[in-house]
Amino acid sequence: MFGWQKYAQDHGGKVRCVVMTRHPFSRFKSLYQYAYEGGEYALREYMDEIQKRHARDIEDAVNYVYQTIGKQTLEEAHAHITSSLARGDCLQIKLENLERDFDATMIKWFSQWQITEPATQRRLLEIARKHDFNRKSEAEMAKEHHKSGRAFNASVRAMIDHAIRKHVPLMTLVQKQATELGYESPDMSRKSG
Repeated sequence: MFGWQKYAQDHGGKVRCVVMTRHPFSRFKSLYQYAYEGGEYALREYMDEIQKRHARDIEDAVNYVYQTIGKQTLEEAHAHITSSLARGDCLQIKLENLERDFDATMIKWFSQWQITEPATQRRLLEIARKHDFNRKSEAEMAKEHHKSGRAFNASVRAMIDHAIRKHVPLMTLVQKQATELGYESPDMSRKSG
């Protein structure tokens, strides 16, 4: 992934680039939840400690995740995203726009890839819709392994949000990155577009 620009340059330099972004607040929260759940193999080594800290003090658990893997993960992902967007020929697709209007956002994506023939777009859209969470039932979403936070009810998720917002260094980084990526809201307490 990190070498894609050199690969493109070595193969003529012409690319059809789409950069998927997600609000940094949501990226950190998802990382926290995945690490808590042990949902990714690379995060399992942190799971026990996060779960212990989470049971005692969610703010401490958020700080632990930030200090061990969160800050570095946010910074590395952001550097890769912004270097790709800086090319000028990459289209930013916000995950939040896929959640709001999946079909219209995918049409923009296809157009960036120079897939503009309406019948082809419709066929591809039919295939892509199986990945639209808004079209899935509650039962399907309960089985969706790409959705983090299944271990938490709404009350606990709200407490995690609150702990993230209280963490000053984390929120300073989140707000900076959100602004650089064109999100109107520096945190997810308000809608971000």
